[in-house]
This record gives sequence, C-alpha cells and structure tokens, in this order.
Amino acid sequence: MAAARRALKGQRVVCQHATFAYLWQWLGIQQVADMEPKPGVPPTPSHLQAVLTRVQAAPPVAVVHTLYQDQQPAQWLVRQLGEGKTTLLALPSTVTDDGASATLDGWMDSLIAALLKTTNPR
Repeated sequence: MAAARRALKGQRVVCQHATFAYLWQWLGIQQVADMEPKPGVPPTPSHLQAVLTRVQAAPPVAVVHTLYQDQQPAQWLVRQLGEGKTTLLALPSTVTDDGASATLDGWMDSLIAALLKTTNPR
C-alpha cells in the first residue's frame, strides 16, 4: 500500500463530485477541479468550460466520475483536453454485489489499481 501511495502522491484529478475526497487525501492526490458547480447539481456547459480553462495548461491524469453519474460531462472534458493526455475513469462509489469490489478491502484495492493505471510521469 505504501508503494501505491508514493506512486499516486501529487497526481492531479478532476472529479464530478467529492465522493472520493477522503481517498484523495489519504493517497495524496490533488483534486484540482469539481465538475459540479454545487454538490449534487449536474455540470452546466459554462461551468465545464471554466473547468477546462482551469486545467488545460496542466491536464490531470484522470477525470473521475462514479458509475451512477452521467459520463457525458467527463467524456467531453477528456476529449477537450486531448487524446492520450487524460484518462476517463469510472469508479464504483461503494462496495458492489460481485467481483473484486464485493468486499470493502476488494473495493479499495480496485480503486487504487484503477488509479495506478492512470499514472505516468509528467
């Protein structure tokens, strides 16, 4: 776990919601923007444009949304940032019924594994 924390520390992400705020803090990941203008309010075109402007100079490694959220705003942002610069990452927001995320430990491991796949030296 310590190696994963070292690898992820300082990485930048944009999220649709603060769902993973505690995980980001624990891993040392910087959430540089939130696609929601207010908690629970879907992003508007003008807000998404403001987020794009804010992160364009230093694109995040990932744009994160949960599986239950509309992925279109996140997809738009990733496309605008340019092919290969930023990963679109859909993560389960809680333990799921099956697979690796069926237990709390498995869910955390799957979140960290998905995040590690996005890292690259910048």
